[in-house]
Amino acid sequence: MIAFILGNGVSRKVVDLPKLRNYGTVYGCNALYRDFIPDYLISVDIPMVTEILKHKIDEQCNFYTIPSVEHKKLKGKINFFPDLTRASSGNSAIKLAIMNKHTTIYLLGFDFIGLDKNLYNNVYSSSPNYRRGKEKHIINNNWELQLSNYVKSNNNVQFIRVNGNDYISGKIRYNNFTNINMNDFLTEYKVRLTNEL
Repeated sequence: MIAFILGNGVSRKVVDLPKLRNYGTVYGCNALYRDFIPDYLISVDIPMVTEILKHKIDEQCNFYTIPSVEHKKLKGKINFFPDLTRASSGNSAIKLAIMNKHTTIYLLGFDFIGLDKNLYNNVYSSSPNYRRGKEKHIINNNWELQLSNYVKSNNNVQFIRVNGNDYISGKIRYNNFTNINMNDFLTEYKVRLTNEL
C-alpha cells in the first residue's frame, strides 16, 4: 500500500499532484489545499487550522490535527490524532500514514534546507500564515529527528525521500530509508508537470 506525503518544500512544485492518486493515497500539509486537496490534510498550527476550517476544506477531505485544548475549541469536521505528541505537520502526516498501514511511503517536498543564500524554503512563503520568502531559512533539526524516529521504530515500512534538492540526510541511516532523485521519481510515476527541474 503506497502513500505519498507532500511537504511544502519547493522541490515538489514539478510534480503533477492529482496524478499521484493513480498510484496511492495522498497526504498533505497546511496550505496545500490552496492548490490541491489531498485524501488526508494535516495541520497542527492554530492559524493554519483556522484558515482550513474557514474555507470548509474539512468537508472535502479527511482533516487531522493534534488534540490540544486550543484545537478542541475549534468547530468543524476535525479528526484528532490519538496520543500524538506535538510534531510538525509533515511528521504528523507520516505518523498518520503509518497508522493507516501504508507499507511504502514516499516523501515529497521534505527539503529540510533553505533555498539559494539560505532563504526560506516553502511553496507558500509570503502568503497568509507563512513567513516571507526573503527571510532566512531556520534550520530545524527536529524535522529530521522526528522522521528518523519514525523510520527507526517502523522497520516494516519502506520510506523513500524524493530528494528534490540534493540534500542527503546524515541523521537517517536505516535500511528502510532511501533517497531517490526527482528525475527517477517522475519517470517511474509518469507525473512530470514541467520539463524544468
